[in-house]
Amino acid sequence: MHRIFNFILLVGLFLLCFVIHIDGQERRRTINDIYLPKDAPVQIVDRELGGRKFEDSKLNNRISGIANSDWVKHLTFVVKNISKKNISYVEISLLVPMQNQMPGPVMLYAIFGSQDGGDINGLIRPEETVKIKVHESEYLACEKTLKGWGVVDFDNVLLQLRAVYFDDGTGWSTGRDLVQNPLNPKKWDYVDKVKTNSHTLISFFGCSLQFTRLDAGFFVTSMSPEIVVCG
Repeated sequence: MHRIFNFILLVGLFLLCFVIHIDGQERRRTINDIYLPKDAPVQIVDRELGGRKFEDSKLNNRISGIANSDWVKHLTFVVKNISKKNISYVEISLLVPMQNQMPGPVMLYAIFGSQDGGDINGLIRPEETVKIKVHESEYLACEKTLKGWGVVDFDNVLLQLRAVYFDDGTGWSTGRDLVQNPLNPKKWDYVDKVKTNSHTLISFFGCSLQFTRLDAGFFVTSMSPEIVVCG
């Protein structure tokens, strides 16, 4: 009888630990699309997590799903070229808001191609889709940095579509046209001056963000404290 009681107790403790482990790992994670204009050259048509669909809930620009603590490592964006040009580069940023001992928010990047416009990953032709994710080495570097600040898990990221480059030496960023600098292939210049309508300062997850309203939507132009870039 005593052995049976001990066995039941051990099973109960195991199940309790298992539930606690699952609760600490799998929970709702949210992507806040703060800049993903509909008239951009590309659109995110799906979000995957380890080969399955990430999204199970959507409210305005908040996309959420159930995932483990390393969810950003496995997060994949299915991106479609809706322009009439071949695309050589796409840059999406994911901002981890401040928490614990972080001196500032942390930025990760999901990138297709290279900044010089070279087609190292090939080209995304009109109507074609590609899958883009944060490079594993960059994620591991950020994970190490965050753990040093006492952050072992986070539930929210802020997403921005930052830049798209075409194979003809032109590009797009924040609703504005770009042209590749002839003296520096990694430098892309705006064709015209920015046309802003207003500035909005808000507090979000412990950060003070200044949003500039552009023709294509809102874009974060400054932040306090300053952003930390990993990788």
